[in-house]
Amino acid sequence: SLPTSGSDRPRLIETWRGRIVLAGLHGDEHNWFMSASGDPLDWDYNDTNKGGSIAIAGNNSPAGKVGDVINCLISWADDLLIFGGDNTIYQMTGDPAYGGQIDNMSDVTGIAWGRPYCRAPNGILYFFGSTGSVYTMTISADTGMVGLPKRISHAIEERLAAVNLNTSIVRMEWDNRQQGFYLFITP
Repeated sequence: SLPTSGSDRPRLIETWRGRIVLAGLHGDEHNWFMSASGDPLDWDYNDTNKGGSIAIAGNNSPAGKVGDVINCLISWADDLLIFGGDNTIYQMTGDPAYGGQIDNMSDVTGIAWGRPYCRAPNGILYFFGSTGSVYTMTISADTGMVGLPKRISHAIEERLAAVNLNTSIVRMEWDNRQQGFYLFITP
């Protein structure tokens, strides 16, 4: 069955490496959960017959939990999953059932709740930070290494300062025709 905490269920969902990835469970905000590889309905963490394709979670994985409250999941590449936290950004490299690991990539800022990001065709990640600014990060397709976030919203900082991330939903979308992104902030 899906991971729960009382009547609460995880509020974040993403697909990665043939798995459903969940996070954002009240009372267990640092934990992540993954279905068995290739079977989105299999959440049995004890099925030893599946080997490395078993369902797995941060609290039962050698990779462990993320060192921050998870606000955002970004499936970047087969070997790279990004966890946007309240104050940090972590990356999971490799499948956690096959020795994957979690590393802190930045403590410059976290990422706002939900899906406040977009990806440009050239491999650049744009996101709305947990501090209320827009950032960019370069992620190498070859090495999977994440560069440090760089704030790019200097010209509109005053307008962004009024955004209350507790009462607003932030989304971003890349537009190929305009060669830029849209930032949507909805109360």
